[in-house]
Amino acid sequence: MFPTLALVLVSLFVFSSAAPTLNYPIQDQLPLVARIDKAYSWSIYQDTFTTTSGSLNYTTSTLPAWLSFDPVSLAFYGSPGTSDAGEITITVSATDGTVTEDSFTILVTNNDGPGVHRGFDTQIGNPALHNFNTATALPSNDGVLLHPYYSFSMGFQQSTFRPGYDAVKRDIFYSAYLRGMTELPSWLNFDNRTVTFSGVAPNEGTYTVVVTGSDYWGYSAIQNGFTIQVSTAYVDVPEHAGVGNITTVAGTNVDFKLDLSSVNVNGDKVADSSDLDVSVDLEGMEWLTFDA
Repeated sequence: MFPTLALVLVSLFVFSSAAPTLNYPIQDQLPLVARIDKAYSWSIYQDTFTTTSGSLNYTTSTLPAWLSFDPVSLAFYGSPGTSDAGEITITVSATDGTVTEDSFTILVTNNDGPGVHRGFDTQIGNPALHNFNTATALPSNDGVLLHPYYSFSMGFQQSTFRPGYDAVKRDIFYSAYLRGMTELPSWLNFDNRTVTFSGVAPNEGTYTVVVTGSDYWGYSAIQNGFTIQVSTAYVDVPEHAGVGNITTVAGTNVDFKLDLSSVNVNGDKVADSSDLDVSVDLEGMEWLTFDA
């Protein structure tokens, strides 16, 4: 009797395992607009779905002939033709024994896509192109410093993005979110009409803000961004510093040392190990380790 009862309880546990969790609705990730006769590639977040029951397998609903899906990188790619214009509804299924689904649309258009007119680094580096209140431009021009608990306002150019040179639809819609998220934190507000950020800074942290411009609301077409450092001091990493991308090939060893010689603290000294607490986010790269 008792073995039978134990078997029943185990069976109930297996069948009651939670389905994969949808963390970030795919439409909220602002799918990239597809352009006729141009290469298309757009990936959903790796942690769009998560599970506590092992690995996830991904499938999609039937895709049009021009569009393919890579279940490892979670990328959609292809090149649409003239007959593919319009919206495509796609369902992504994540399976760990049970299934969670989410649907979104990809828009295919012949409208010439927008581009960057004045990037945020250009605007941050030129006081005539921004309007900051209690925010300070970092010397590298790739970000701003906010003091903890200060109210602030950062106004940028409404011409940050421009319409495509041959665009028929010339409206540009702005949106903003934190990198890897689908929205901004509660302390950071964004007025997409005036391209102005405002709020009250938290106690500390470094935040990467992504701003998208699109000729269609609810989609992305072009993006640019900047970093917000919240601190009483700042760490500045110039663009030329040796802390950028690492390129490798599958099956080869990675042995890379971060060069901090160009990194400075408060703009007046070279940083050393006593100034910095260096950490690296290696989520999704279990094969890689970092020795601080």
